[in-house]
Amino acid sequence: MIKEMRLAGIGSIEAANAFLPLNIAQWNERFAVPPHDPAWAFRPWTKTPGELDDVLAKREERTLTKALTFNSGGTRYCINTRGPGTALRGAKVTLYHYADGRMDVHYKDRILAWTAYGTYPVPSPTEDEKTLDLRIDAIVSRSSGMPRTSG
Repeated sequence: MIKEMRLAGIGSIEAANAFLPLNIAQWNERFAVPPHDPAWAFRPWTKTPGELDDVLAKREERTLTKALTFNSGGTRYCINTRGPGTALRGAKVTLYHYADGRMDVHYKDRILAWTAYGTYPVPSPTEDEKTLDLRIDAIVSRSSGMPRTSG
């Protein structure tokens, strides 16, 4: 759409807002295809809002240590258990990260209680990928006094 706007000579937000309905109409004329089955395919959600939260939650798997701890997002967590909790050592748990910022730890058919007890620095992935060569060059030049050359 950016190319279409450039070709139309649009240079302001007001012009872009005026252009948008025309562009949508042209796009629909060009690419719209009637459905094979005209019956309505969507069904209403019949379960609870809590179950919808579970379905929409971002999930990630972690393995518990012998001390029943795991890391996620720069924070260390400990599972709270009654008794020794040895059955959970090495267990695979699933973290549910909800849109409102909550987190649940699921193990089989139950939700485990947890406590956050420490943080550690987490470099941003963008910084790591984009500046890795520069950081290596800086380390090499500090240790040897000579810049690294590619080749």
